[in-house]
Amino acid sequence: MGVHRAEVAHGRQPSTPAVAASVTQNTISIGAAERAGPCGAEDGGTGGAPNATAAVHPLPARPRHQSRAAWFKRWRAENPELNRAKNEKWKAANREKYLAHKAVEYAVRIGRLQKRPCERCGTNTQVHAHHDDYSRRLDVRWLCPIHHRDRHREMACEAAS
Repeated sequence: MGVHRAEVAHGRQPSTPAVAASVTQNTISIGAAERAGPCGAEDGGTGGAPNATAAVHPLPARPRHQSRAAWFKRWRAENPELNRAKNEKWKAANREKYLAHKAVEYAVRIGRLQKRPCERCGTNTQVHAHHDDYSRRLDVRWLCPIHHRDRHREMACEAAS
């Protein structure tokens, strides 16, 4: 039986000793439905891809009072060599993706491309440019973070079938 996310998010004590132990170890036990991947496999929602970042350099536990974004920003500032090395390795392995991202970034900056609302829900908050085909660098879909993640899961399922 997993932890109800609201229990942990609102700082309440977990209901069972086993759950309390997992929360203190900075992990949360979740049900099989939440653990299911994009195509129904129990892969943690990664589409079968391992978490490469965790293997490279394990991150210290995040204080409960600090948001994940603020903690990660601070960690990157305190560990610039690890962050830089990780980014350089990714750029070398994903040259076409990197060039497509930079082309969109530049086009938005000079006004050739304008950010639009999310195609699926219409929000203007933190809209991402999504490439279905990286060889077509300025052909992007504008998606909010939630729908961007969903689109990647859809693409993983399409590729798997």
